[in-house]
Amino acid sequence: MIRGKPGGLKQVGEILVRGKTVMSGYWKRIEETQESMRPDGWFKTGDLGHLDEKGRLYISAGRKKDLIIRAGENISPLAIENALMGHPAPAEVAAVGIADERVGEKVKVCVVLREGLIQRSRNSKISVEKTYLHS
Repeated sequence: MIRGKPGGLKQVGEILVRGKTVMSGYWKRIEETQESMRPDGWFKTGDLGHLDEKGRLYISAGRKKDLIIRAGENISPLAIENALMGHPAPAEVAAVGIADERVGEKVKVCVVLREGLIQRSRNSKISVEKTYLHS
């Protein structure tokens, strides 16, 4: 769903499901149920994904609640982490949003370098193209 409406092909949005096997709500948690269940029976999973041209669903951008909102732009931490893991230097990465008065949230990334690369990496820079940062 993009702004409450079905998204187009390859357009990332929240995945909604419904059916006889989908829960009708959270046990004794009315507020959470109202936030997650639409009146028409669709359940908001919180997962972000998109459909391809053949109608296949891809869970592609992590969880909606994990999005970093910087100056009105939704940034997927998972997209940043995947882009960084495409570089040979990191062993582990984590991208998070840090509160910022000016832009809402700033992106902060923690990187654990692979063994043996720490000295060499001090003089090199890992960059992520802006295209990887869009969700």
